Amino acid sequence: MHLPTKSAKDKKRHTFCLNANVLFELRYKSGIKLLFCGGVFHKDTEMFESPESIQFINRIRANKVFLSAAGIHRKMGITCINPYEVPTKKAIIRSSLQRILLVDSGKFNQVHPAYFCDLDDIQVIITDKSLSKEWQNYILERGITLHLVG
Repeated sequence: MHLPTKSAKDKKRHTFCLNANVLFELRYKSGIKLLFCGGVFHKDTEMFESPESIQFINRIRANKVFLSAAGIHRKMGITCINPYEVPTKKAIIRSSLQRILLVDSGKFNQVHPAYFCDLDDIQVIITDKSLSKEWQNYILERGITLHLVG
């Protein structure tokens, strides 16, 4: 999550992090003030989650948030595998202006047990060039910005 800076004098970008892999990648980057809440560590997703983290997220606001998903389906929405991810992802979505979904094309047409938002809750999708033309058109018709990479 990228948070608004407090003033023009503050050149550092505030970044809120919930995942160990992201934390380790950003920990030595210059120009970033890293905010991190701990909690229960889930090895399968490298995510930390706790009621305290959700309370913290509910008190802050972000310009941008980057989300991942295990499934994107037209009727069933955007899903993840683990129910413990849902409260945190919903809190992040409520606290941000722009929601960016980072997902590989293999996740489209997939449904998993833990629903956390609808496709219309997302403003930008970044995925690989293997995304079908049908999905590309569907996303663009919904007014969602699409970036194909790789």
